[in-house]
Amino acid sequence: MLIVLFSALIAFGAAGNGLVCYVVVANAHMRTPRNLLILNLASSDLILCLFTQPFNLMKVKYPLFSITKKANVTQMS
Repeated sequence: MLIVLFSALIAFGAAGNGLVCYVVVANAHMRTPRNLLILNLASSDLILCLFTQPFNLMKVKYPLFSITKKANVTQMS
């Protein structure tokens, strides 16, 4: 169930932000400074949605999953 929920969030987020990016890029009259700011926000949200949410799903589903190894730091006193 969790995989379906995350997949739906990723799909709807990618579709919505992709449509916003497409509309602003495809229509010249939509390229106002305000809409370019919205394009910037939508593109960053699209990148986050596509590249970080799958890793968040892995972290929630498998708690021991880690992309990077954490440094073993000992406290010296």
